[in-house]
Amino acid sequence: MHPTSISESIQSDSLDKERLIPQTGKILVTGANGFIASRLVRNLLSTGMVNIRCLVRSESNASSLRKLEYEFGVELELVYGDLLSPQVCRSAVEDVLVVYHLAVGGGKNFPGSVMNTVVTTRNLLDAASAEPGIRRFVNVSSLAI
Repeated sequence: MHPTSISESIQSDSLDKERLIPQTGKILVTGANGFIASRLVRNLLSTGMVNIRCLVRSESNASSLRKLEYEFGVELELVYGDLLSPQVCRSAVEDVLVVYHLAVGGGKNFPGSVMNTVVTTRNLLDAASAEPGIRRFVNVSSLAI
């Protein structure tokens, strides 16, 4: 019998052995309170992933994630910080198996855009490359940035 949906495929016992990481493997989602990233966190939770570290800039940005914690009965690991800080990046990727980088900084001009997208992504990549357990780094961006 073949699964009829992607969710069923992900959740099927036969595919559990083929997962990139176990359901308890730690995942980092940057910009986790954003439009796309919060839906990614929801999707990860709905497929049984329970060890999700969410990087957001400040505690005031975490309300949508608190709602997901309540809805799924889990506790997300919330990390507050700015990806312009190499130390924040190193802490964020520690013991992580997969990184989903969806954070985007605001920049009204070209230098601001470079600082808040290129530099932050480079900082995160540098930290991730030093972390031996990382299996995947997924960078999501847009031409609109």
